[in-house]
Amino acid sequence: MDTWIPFANDRFLDEFNGPLGHNLDLALDPSAANIVARKPSLLLYAFLGYLVPSAYEPALVLRKPQ
Repeated sequence: MDTWIPFANDRFLDEFNGPLGHNLDLALDPSAANIVARKPSLLLYAFLGYLVPSAYEPALVLRKPQ
């Protein structure tokens, strides 16, 4: 997912979703954009996050229902 396209890199998404508890439903809410105003470092990660990758971790974990 690391690309040179602004806002489309793992580091930005990881830092953006952290304050939201990594909840995708909250991240897709338009009001979540306010996080950028509270955390200006996100703009740096939005444009240069490709150069500062976050830890490699799975994007999806599937679990069979019990």
